[in-house]
Amino acid sequence: FSTGAGNIVVTNVITDMIEMNSGAGNILIKSLTAVEIDCNTGVGNIDVFNSTAEQADCNSGIGNISVSESHFDRHEFDTGIGKVNYKNNGKTVEL
Repeated sequence: FSTGAGNIVVTNVITDMIEMNSGAGNILIKSLTAVEIDCNTGVGNIDVFNSTAEQADCNSGIGNISVSESHFDRHEFDTGIGKVNYKNNGKTVEL
């Protein structure tokens, strides 16, 4: 999925690989099961909730990345300007 200046919302999906790119918009991922997740936004937030994957790569140039109640065997979360927060079992950790 790609958009120049809009939001991307993915809910209740099971797939091998999913790639999402937004130039200036937010990405919301909820209840996604995948082998690989690749999501990027130039200006916007990335929110991942209740999802699992073997590999998750998420990048935001200007924006926060929030991951809640999710599990990834391997992950890489990067922001240029913003924070990465990971919340599981009621505990929030800033990475």
